[in-house]
Amino acid sequence: MITRKPVETYCGFILLVFVFSLSAFGSTVWADASTSSEGGPTFYSLWEKAQKGKKGKLGYHYYWDDGFRIDSPKKKLRIKMNLLINVDAGYIDAEEDLDEAFSDLEGSHIELRRLRLLVAGTVSDNMAFSAQFEFSDDEFNMKDLWYGFNEVPYLGSLFIGHLKEPFSLEELTGSQSITFMERALPTRAFALGRNAGIKIRNTGLSERLHWAGGVFLNIGDVKNEDDLFDVFDEAVGLDITVRIGGIPWYSEEDGKLLHLGISYSHLFRDDDDSDARARFSSRPESLLPDERLVDTGHFFIEEGDAIDIELALKSGPFSLQGELFHAFTDADAEGDPHFWGFYLYGSFFLTGESRRYNISRATFTPEEPQHGFQPRKGRWGAWEIAFRYSYIDLNDERIKGGKERNITVGLNIYFHRKVRLMFNYINARLEDRAEPRIHDDSANIFQTRFQITF
Repeated sequence: MITRKPVETYCGFILLVFVFSLSAFGSTVWADASTSSEGGPTFYSLWEKAQKGKKGKLGYHYYWDDGFRIDSPKKKLRIKMNLLINVDAGYIDAEEDLDEAFSDLEGSHIELRRLRLLVAGTVSDNMAFSAQFEFSDDEFNMKDLWYGFNEVPYLGSLFIGHLKEPFSLEELTGSQSITFMERALPTRAFALGRNAGIKIRNTGLSERLHWAGGVFLNIGDVKNEDDLFDVFDEAVGLDITVRIGGIPWYSEEDGKLLHLGISYSHLFRDDDDSDARARFSSRPESLLPDERLVDTGHFFIEEGDAIDIELALKSGPFSLQGELFHAFTDADAEGDPHFWGFYLYGSFFLTGESRRYNISRATFTPEEPQHGFQPRKGRWGAWEIAFRYSYIDLNDERIKGGKERNITVGLNIYFHRKVRLMFNYINARLEDRAEPRIHDDSANIFQTRFQITF
Protein backbone atom coordinates (compact mmCIF):
# COMPACT_ATOMS: atom_id res chain seq x y z
CA MET A 1 0.00 0.00 0.00
CA ILE A 2 1.35 3.43 -0.94
CA THR A 3 -0.28 6.62 0.26
CA ARG A 4 0.85 9.70 -1.62
CA LYS A 5 -0.67 13.11 -2.25
CA PRO A 6 0.48 15.13 -5.31
CA VAL A 7 1.32 18.34 -3.43
CA GLU A 8 3.39 16.39 -0.92
CA THR A 9 5.30 14.61 -3.66
CA TYR A 10 6.20 17.97 -5.23
CA CYS A 11 7.31 19.40 -1.88
CA GLY A 12 9.44 16.33 -1.28
CA PHE A 13 11.05 16.73 -4.69
CA ILE A 14 11.82 20.41 -4.03
CA LEU A 15 13.42 19.55 -0.70
CA LEU A 16 15.52 16.82 -2.29
CA VAL A 17 16.77 19.26 -4.92
CA PHE A 18 17.63 21.79 -2.22
CA VAL A 19 19.51 19.29 -0.08
CA PHE A 20 21.47 17.89 -2.99
CA SER A 21 22.29 21.42 -4.08
CA LEU A 22 23.89 21.94 -0.69
CA SER A 23 25.73 18.65 -1.14
CA ALA A 24 27.04 19.58 -4.54
CA PHE A 25 28.13 23.15 -3.92
CA GLY A 26 28.30 24.11 -0.25
CA SER A 27 28.28 27.66 1.04
CA THR A 28 31.95 28.25 0.25
CA VAL A 29 31.31 28.07 -3.48
CA TRP A 30 28.76 30.85 -3.22
CA ALA A 31 31.31 33.03 -1.43
CA ASP A 32 34.11 32.63 -3.97
CA ALA A 33 33.23 35.83 -5.83
CA SER A 34 30.52 38.42 -6.02
CA THR A 35 30.12 38.07 -9.80
CA SER A 36 30.06 35.13 -12.16
CA SER A 37 32.53 34.58 -15.02
CA GLU A 38 30.05 36.31 -17.33
CA GLY A 39 29.94 39.36 -15.05
CA GLY A 40 26.46 38.70 -13.66
CA PRO A 41 25.54 38.50 -9.98
CA THR A 42 26.12 35.29 -8.08
CA PHE A 43 24.03 33.81 -5.33
CA TYR A 44 26.45 35.33 -2.79
CA SER A 45 26.03 38.88 -4.06
CA LEU A 46 22.25 38.50 -4.12
CA TRP A 47 22.41 37.10 -0.59
CA GLU A 48 24.40 40.13 0.57
CA LYS A 49 21.76 42.41 -0.92
CA ALA A 50 18.98 40.48 0.84
CA GLN A 51 20.78 40.82 4.18
CA LYS A 52 21.35 44.52 3.64
CA GLY A 53 17.73 44.91 2.59
CA LYS A 54 15.85 47.90 1.35
CA LYS A 55 14.03 50.84 2.89
CA GLY A 56 10.56 51.75 1.68
CA LYS A 57 9.07 55.18 1.19
CA LEU A 58 7.72 55.25 4.74
CA GLY A 59 11.11 54.38 6.20
CA TYR A 60 10.39 50.70 6.92
CA HIS A 61 13.40 48.41 6.54
CA TYR A 62 12.84 45.12 4.68
CA TYR A 63 15.69 42.59 4.93
CA TRP A 64 16.70 38.98 5.59
CA ASP A 65 18.25 37.91 8.89
CA ASP A 66 17.41 34.38 10.02
CA GLY A 67 14.06 34.95 8.30
CA PHE A 68 12.30 37.78 6.50
CA ARG A 69 12.14 40.88 8.69
CA ILE A 70 10.41 44.24 8.70
CA ASP A 71 11.49 47.06 11.05
CA SER A 72 9.70 50.35 11.52
CA PRO A 73 11.79 53.55 11.30
CA LYS A 74 12.37 53.72 15.07
CA LYS A 75 12.33 49.91 15.44
CA LYS A 76 9.35 50.00 17.77
CA LEU A 77 7.55 47.60 15.45
CA ARG A 78 9.68 44.62 14.40
CA ILE A 79 8.28 41.63 12.51
CA LYS A 80 9.96 38.33 11.64
CA MET A 81 8.57 35.61 9.35
CA ASN A 82 9.75 32.01 9.04
CA LEU A 83 8.56 28.99 7.09
CA LEU A 84 9.16 25.42 8.33
CA ILE A 85 8.73 22.49 5.94
CA ASN A 86 8.85 18.80 6.92
CA VAL A 87 8.39 16.05 4.34
CA ASP A 88 8.26 12.47 5.67
CA ALA A 89 8.50 9.13 3.92
CA GLY A 90 8.73 5.59 5.22
CA TYR A 91 7.74 1.96 5.22
CA ILE A 92 5.97 -0.05 7.94
CA ASP A 93 6.01 -3.82 8.30
CA ALA A 94 3.42 -5.10 10.80
CA GLU A 95 2.66 -8.55 12.14
CA GLU A 96 -0.56 -10.19 10.98
CA ASP A 97 -2.89 -9.24 13.86
CA LEU A 98 -1.76 -5.60 13.79
CA ASP A 99 -2.13 -5.46 10.03
CA GLU A 100 -5.67 -6.77 10.22
CA ALA A 101 -6.67 -4.53 13.13
CA PHE A 102 -5.18 -1.28 11.74
CA SER A 103 -5.78 -1.06 8.00
CA ASP A 104 -3.68 2.09 7.46
CA LEU A 105 -0.62 0.79 9.30
CA GLU A 106 1.37 -1.41 6.93
CA GLY A 107 2.90 -0.22 3.67
CA SER A 108 4.75 2.71 2.14
CA HIS A 109 3.85 6.28 3.01
CA ILE A 110 4.90 9.77 1.97
CA GLU A 111 3.35 12.97 3.23
CA LEU A 112 3.76 16.64 3.93
CA ARG A 113 4.15 16.33 7.70
CA ARG A 114 4.30 20.02 8.39
CA LEU A 115 4.16 23.31 6.49
CA ARG A 116 4.25 25.97 9.18
CA LEU A 117 4.27 29.75 8.88
CA LEU A 118 5.46 31.75 11.87
CA VAL A 119 4.93 35.50 12.19
CA ALA A 120 6.35 37.00 15.38
CA GLY A 121 7.60 40.34 16.54
CA THR A 122 7.49 43.23 18.96
CA VAL A 123 5.41 46.39 19.00
CA SER A 124 7.42 48.12 21.73
CA ASP A 125 10.25 47.37 24.11
CA ASN A 126 8.08 45.15 26.30
CA MET A 127 5.22 43.94 24.10
CA ALA A 128 5.45 40.99 21.71
CA PHE A 129 3.16 38.82 19.60
CA SER A 130 3.25 35.48 17.77
CA ALA A 131 1.02 33.86 15.16
CA GLN A 132 1.75 30.35 13.92
CA PHE A 133 -0.27 28.50 11.28
CA GLU A 134 0.24 24.96 10.04
CA PHE A 135 -0.87 22.97 7.02
CA SER A 136 -0.70 19.17 7.32
CA ASP A 137 -2.79 16.14 6.40
CA ASP A 138 -5.03 18.33 4.22
CA GLU A 139 -5.87 20.43 7.28
CA PHE A 140 -5.23 23.97 8.35
CA ASN A 141 -4.48 24.44 12.06
CA MET A 142 -3.99 27.60 14.04
CA LYS A 143 -1.17 26.81 16.47
CA ASP A 144 -0.07 29.98 18.25
CA LEU A 145 -1.95 33.26 18.41
CA TRP A 146 -0.90 35.25 21.45
CA TYR A 147 0.11 38.65 22.72
CA GLY A 148 2.76 39.01 25.41
CA PHE A 149 4.02 41.59 27.89
CA ASN A 150 7.57 41.51 29.26
CA GLU A 151 8.91 42.91 32.52
CA VAL A 152 5.54 42.81 34.27
CA PRO A 153 6.16 43.62 37.97
CA TYR A 154 6.30 40.48 40.14
CA LEU A 155 5.16 38.25 37.23
CA GLY A 156 7.93 38.46 34.64
CA SER A 157 6.29 37.77 31.27
CA LEU A 158 2.53 37.58 30.71
CA PHE A 159 0.95 35.90 27.68
CA ILE A 160 -2.69 35.97 26.56
CA GLY A 161 -4.10 33.95 23.68
CA HIS A 162 -3.77 30.49 22.14
CA LEU A 163 -0.47 28.92 23.22
CA LYS A 164 1.18 25.86 24.76
CA GLU A 165 0.43 24.99 28.34
CA PRO A 166 3.64 24.82 30.44
CA PHE A 167 3.81 21.04 30.65
CA SER A 168 6.63 18.61 29.64
CA LEU A 169 10.17 19.36 28.51
CA GLU A 170 9.81 17.49 25.22
CA GLU A 171 6.45 19.08 24.41
CA LEU A 172 7.79 22.60 24.99
CA THR A 173 10.88 21.92 22.86
CA GLY A 174 9.98 23.04 19.34
CA SER A 175 9.39 20.51 16.57
CA GLN A 176 12.44 21.83 14.70
CA SER A 177 14.60 21.04 17.76
CA ILE A 178 13.43 17.63 19.01
CA THR A 179 15.93 14.79 18.58
CA PHE A 180 13.57 12.27 16.94
CA MET A 181 11.04 12.75 14.18
CA GLU A 182 8.13 12.51 16.61
CA ARG A 183 7.78 12.97 20.34
CA ALA A 184 7.73 9.91 22.60
CA LEU A 185 4.65 7.78 23.29
CA PRO A 186 3.74 9.24 26.72
CA THR A 187 4.45 12.82 25.61
CA ARG A 188 1.92 12.50 22.81
CA ALA A 189 -0.63 10.90 25.15
CA PHE A 190 -0.33 13.08 28.27
CA ALA A 191 1.16 16.45 27.27
CA LEU A 192 -1.56 19.09 27.18
CA GLY A 193 -0.47 20.92 24.03
CA ARG A 194 -2.01 24.25 23.04
CA ASN A 195 -5.12 25.80 24.51
CA ALA A 196 -6.58 29.26 25.01
CA GLY A 197 -5.60 30.99 28.21
CA ILE A 198 -3.37 33.24 30.26
CA LYS A 199 0.18 32.25 31.18
CA ILE A 200 2.96 33.82 33.23
CA ARG A 201 6.66 32.95 33.01
CA ASN A 202 9.63 34.10 35.04
CA THR A 203 13.15 33.18 36.14
CA GLY A 204 15.28 33.56 39.24
CA LEU A 205 18.68 32.71 40.68
CA SER A 206 20.49 34.24 37.67
CA GLU A 207 18.02 32.48 35.35
CA ARG A 208 18.91 29.05 36.74
CA LEU A 209 15.36 28.65 38.06
CA HIS A 210 12.39 28.84 35.71
CA TRP A 211 8.71 28.75 36.52
CA ALA A 212 5.52 29.15 34.52
CA GLY A 213 1.83 28.74 35.16
CA GLY A 214 -1.53 29.51 33.69
CA VAL A 215 -5.25 28.96 33.37
CA PHE A 216 -6.49 27.50 30.07
CA LEU A 217 -9.76 26.70 28.33
CA ASN A 218 -9.49 23.25 26.80
CA ILE A 219 -10.16 23.91 23.12
CA GLY A 220 -7.15 22.25 21.44
CA ASP A 221 -5.92 23.33 18.01
CA VAL A 222 -8.27 25.45 15.92
CA LYS A 223 -8.81 23.75 12.55
CA ASN A 224 -9.91 25.15 9.22
CA GLU A 225 -13.52 24.01 9.65
CA ASP A 226 -13.83 25.55 13.12
CA ASP A 227 -15.41 28.89 13.82
CA LEU A 228 -13.23 30.69 16.34
CA PHE A 229 -16.11 31.97 18.47
CA ASP A 230 -17.88 28.58 18.45
CA VAL A 231 -14.65 26.95 19.64
CA PHE A 232 -14.63 29.10 22.76
CA ASP A 233 -18.32 28.48 23.38
CA GLU A 234 -17.74 24.72 23.11
CA ALA A 235 -14.68 24.56 25.40
CA VAL A 236 -14.66 21.18 27.16
CA GLY A 237 -13.15 22.17 30.46
CA LEU A 238 -10.57 24.19 32.32
CA ASP A 239 -6.90 23.40 33.05
CA ILE A 240 -4.70 24.93 35.74
CA THR A 241 -1.10 24.11 34.85
CA VAL A 242 2.26 24.92 36.40
CA ARG A 243 5.86 24.00 35.60
CA ILE A 244 9.07 24.53 37.57
CA GLY A 245 12.48 23.74 36.11
CA GLY A 246 16.05 24.52 36.92
CA ILE A 247 19.69 23.76 36.20
CA PRO A 248 21.52 23.04 39.48
CA TRP A 249 24.66 22.23 37.49
CA TYR A 250 25.68 24.44 34.57
CA SER A 251 28.92 25.22 32.76
CA GLU A 252 28.50 27.11 29.52
CA GLU A 253 32.18 26.87 28.58
CA ASP A 254 32.28 23.07 28.91
CA GLY A 255 28.80 22.50 27.48
CA LYS A 256 27.60 20.80 30.67
CA LEU A 257 24.30 21.07 32.49
CA LEU A 258 21.80 19.15 34.58
CA HIS A 259 18.13 20.02 34.09
CA LEU A 260 15.46 19.00 36.61
CA GLY A 261 11.81 19.89 36.29
CA ILE A 262 8.27 19.04 37.29
CA SER A 263 4.93 19.88 35.63
CA TYR A 264 1.45 19.55 37.11
CA SER A 265 -2.02 20.18 35.75
CA HIS A 266 -5.47 19.88 37.31
CA LEU A 267 -8.21 19.21 34.78
CA PHE A 268 -11.76 20.39 35.49
CA ARG A 269 -14.36 18.58 33.38
CA ASP A 270 -18.13 18.14 33.31
CA ASP A 271 -19.13 14.48 33.36
CA ASP A 272 -22.63 15.43 32.14
CA ASP A 273 -21.26 16.96 28.92
CA SER A 274 -20.61 14.40 26.17
CA ASP A 275 -18.12 16.75 24.50
CA ALA A 276 -16.04 16.95 27.69
CA ARG A 277 -15.03 13.30 27.79
CA ALA A 278 -11.37 12.43 28.29
CA ARG A 279 -9.22 10.40 25.92
CA PHE A 280 -5.61 9.25 26.12
CA SER A 281 -4.00 7.83 23.01
CA SER A 282 -0.78 7.82 21.03
CA ARG A 283 0.42 7.00 17.56
CA PRO A 284 3.48 4.71 17.33
CA GLU A 285 6.01 7.63 17.25
CA SER A 286 5.20 7.93 13.57
CA LEU A 287 2.47 10.05 12.00
CA LEU A 288 2.75 8.38 8.61
CA PRO A 289 -0.18 6.05 9.42
CA ASP A 290 -3.37 7.50 10.85
CA GLU A 291 -3.53 4.85 13.57
CA ARG A 292 -3.40 4.99 17.36
CA LEU A 293 -2.07 1.68 18.62
CA VAL A 294 -2.90 2.55 22.25
CA ASP A 295 -6.18 4.31 22.91
CA THR A 296 -8.50 4.53 25.92
CA GLY A 297 -11.35 5.83 23.79
CA HIS A 298 -13.56 8.59 25.16
CA PHE A 299 -14.86 8.27 28.70
CA PHE A 300 -16.56 10.60 31.16
CA ILE A 301 -14.52 12.21 33.95
CA GLU A 302 -15.40 14.81 36.54
CA GLU A 303 -11.82 15.94 37.03
CA GLY A 304 -8.27 14.71 36.59
CA ASP A 305 -4.65 15.33 37.45
CA ALA A 306 -1.53 15.02 35.32
CA ILE A 307 2.04 15.11 36.59
CA ASP A 308 5.35 14.96 34.76
CA ILE A 309 8.90 14.71 36.11
CA GLU A 310 11.72 15.92 33.82
CA LEU A 311 15.42 15.07 33.67
CA ALA A 312 18.08 16.14 31.18
CA LEU A 313 21.86 15.82 31.40
CA LYS A 314 24.29 17.31 28.90
CA SER A 315 28.05 16.92 28.84
CA GLY A 316 29.66 18.12 25.64
CA PRO A 317 28.45 16.03 22.69
CA PHE A 318 26.56 13.55 24.92
CA SER A 319 23.09 14.16 26.30
CA LEU A 320 20.53 12.18 28.24
CA GLN A 321 16.85 13.08 28.57
CA GLY A 322 13.84 11.43 30.15
CA GLU A 323 10.38 12.10 31.55
CA LEU A 324 7.91 10.18 33.74
CA PHE A 325 4.19 10.89 33.27
CA HIS A 326 1.20 9.91 35.40
CA ALA A 327 -2.47 10.77 34.83
CA PHE A 328 -5.19 10.28 37.45
CA THR A 329 -8.92 10.48 36.66
CA ASP A 330 -12.08 10.85 38.70
CA ALA A 331 -14.29 8.63 36.56
CA ASP A 332 -16.66 6.62 38.73
CA ALA A 333 -18.18 4.66 35.85
CA GLU A 334 -14.75 3.37 34.84
CA GLY A 335 -13.38 2.76 38.36
CA ASP A 336 -11.23 5.92 38.55
CA PRO A 337 -8.42 4.61 36.32
CA HIS A 338 -4.94 6.06 36.21
CA PHE A 339 -2.39 5.72 33.41
CA TRP A 340 1.32 6.26 33.14
CA GLY A 341 4.35 6.14 30.88
CA PHE A 342 7.95 7.22 30.50
CA TYR A 343 10.73 7.64 27.99
CA LEU A 344 14.51 7.81 28.22
CA TYR A 345 16.93 8.59 25.43
CA GLY A 346 20.54 9.38 24.84
CA SER A 347 22.18 11.18 21.94
CA PHE A 348 25.76 11.76 20.86
CA PHE A 349 27.23 14.17 18.28
CA LEU A 350 29.90 12.37 16.30
CA THR A 351 31.19 15.74 15.08
CA GLY A 352 31.60 17.29 18.53
CA GLU A 353 28.61 19.65 18.77
CA SER A 354 26.52 19.99 21.92
CA ARG A 355 22.75 20.37 22.26
CA ARG A 356 21.76 24.01 22.75
CA TYR A 357 19.70 24.97 25.78
CA ASN A 358 17.63 28.09 26.42
CA ILE A 359 18.14 28.93 30.10
CA SER A 360 15.32 31.45 30.40
CA ARG A 361 12.74 29.00 28.98
CA ALA A 362 14.24 25.72 30.31
CA THR A 363 13.98 24.01 26.91
CA PHE A 364 16.28 22.93 24.10
CA THR A 365 16.67 24.97 20.90
CA PRO A 366 17.78 24.21 17.30
CA GLU A 367 21.27 22.78 16.90
CA GLU A 368 24.10 24.81 15.41
CA PRO A 369 26.69 22.80 13.40
CA GLN A 370 30.31 23.86 13.97
CA HIS A 371 30.76 23.84 10.20
CA GLY A 372 28.26 23.91 7.38
CA PHE A 373 28.01 21.16 4.79
CA GLN A 374 31.09 21.88 2.61
CA PRO A 375 32.41 18.61 1.11
CA ARG A 376 35.14 20.37 -0.89
CA LYS A 377 36.67 21.48 2.40
CA GLY A 378 36.09 18.13 4.07
CA ARG A 379 33.25 19.47 6.19
CA TRP A 380 30.13 17.35 6.43
CA GLY A 381 27.89 19.30 8.79
CA ALA A 382 26.90 17.83 12.15
CA TRP A 383 26.07 14.14 12.69
CA GLU A 384 24.08 12.93 15.68
CA ILE A 385 23.10 9.40 16.70
CA ALA A 386 20.36 8.70 19.24
CA PHE A 387 18.63 5.80 21.02
CA ARG A 388 15.26 5.96 22.81
CA TYR A 389 13.15 3.60 24.87
CA SER A 390 9.55 4.60 25.59
CA TYR A 391 6.66 2.91 27.36
CA ILE A 392 2.99 3.67 27.97
CA ASP A 393 0.33 1.80 29.93
CA LEU A 394 -3.31 2.70 29.20
CA ASN A 395 -4.78 -0.31 31.01
CA ASP A 396 -6.43 0.20 34.39
CA GLU A 397 -9.72 -0.77 35.99
CA ARG A 398 -12.39 -1.06 33.24
CA ILE A 399 -10.33 0.57 30.49
CA LYS A 400 -8.04 -1.59 28.37
CA GLY A 401 -6.45 0.80 25.91
CA GLY A 402 -3.29 -1.30 25.62
CA LYS A 403 0.37 -1.15 26.54
CA GLU A 404 3.09 -0.17 24.11
CA ARG A 405 6.85 -0.23 24.34
CA ASN A 406 9.01 1.27 21.57
CA ILE A 407 12.69 1.13 20.77
CA THR A 408 13.87 3.89 18.42
CA VAL A 409 17.26 4.38 16.77
CA GLY A 410 17.89 7.72 15.09
CA LEU A 411 20.44 9.45 12.88
CA ASN A 412 20.36 13.21 12.28
CA ILE A 413 22.47 15.03 9.70
CA TYR A 414 22.55 18.81 10.09
CA PHE A 415 23.63 20.36 6.80
CA HIS A 416 23.00 23.76 8.34
CA ARG A 417 21.08 25.07 11.33
CA LYS A 418 18.14 25.41 8.96
CA VAL A 419 18.49 22.11 7.07
CA ARG A 420 18.26 18.66 8.65
CA LEU A 421 17.93 15.11 7.33
CA MET A 422 16.55 12.55 9.81
CA PHE A 423 16.38 8.74 9.83
CA ASN A 424 14.42 6.75 12.43
CA TYR A 425 13.95 3.03 12.93
CA ILE A 426 11.20 2.10 15.40
CA ASN A 427 10.25 -1.27 16.80
CA ALA A 428 6.76 -0.79 18.24
CA ARG A 429 5.30 -3.60 20.37
CA LEU A 430 1.62 -3.52 21.40
CA GLU A 431 0.27 -5.68 24.22
CA ASP A 432 -3.02 -6.38 26.01
CA ARG A 433 -5.38 -4.16 24.07
CA ALA A 434 -9.05 -5.14 24.32
CA GLU A 435 -10.59 -3.52 21.26
CA PRO A 436 -9.35 -4.42 18.72
CA ARG A 437 -8.02 -7.47 20.52
CA ILE A 438 -4.22 -7.53 20.41
CA HIS A 439 -2.31 -9.87 22.72
CA ASP A 440 1.32 -9.23 21.73
CA ASP A 441 2.25 -8.00 18.25
CA SER A 442 4.88 -5.68 16.84
CA ALA A 443 5.63 -3.45 13.86
CA ASN A 444 8.90 -2.29 12.33
CA ILE A 445 8.84 1.32 11.13
CA PHE A 446 11.47 2.84 8.83
CA GLN A 447 11.05 6.57 8.23
CA THR A 448 12.97 9.63 7.09
CA ARG A 449 12.41 13.38 7.09
CA PHE A 450 13.75 16.39 5.18
CA GLN A 451 13.44 19.52 7.29
CA ILE A 452 14.08 23.05 6.07
CA THR A 453 13.43 26.35 7.80
CA PHE A 454 13.42 29.58 5.81
